[in-house]
Amino acid sequence: IACFSFFLISKNEKSIVIELLSVCKTFQNMGIGTLMMRRLGVFRAENNVTKILVGTQERNSAALAFYKKNNFKSDRKTHIYHMWND
Repeated sequence: IACFSFFLISKNEKSIVIELLSVCKTFQNMGIGTLMMRRLGVFRAENNVTKILVGTQERNSAALAFYKKNNFKSDRKTHIYHMWND
């Protein structure tokens, strides 16, 4: 079974948006996600970016705890609804 960890971001002049951050379950709680976040902080500083933004589901307590541990603060709650075409 393949196991992948990856980080997907988008960037404009002033901000970075974390689109997806995933660490393979086998390697979770080993500091890999935190290492990715530290590297992103270096990238932010090197590129004069003022904000790093991320969205997650409010029921995803593991993600919320991870971002809080990495000094993110909740700015607002929004709800996005998706319509799936059959």
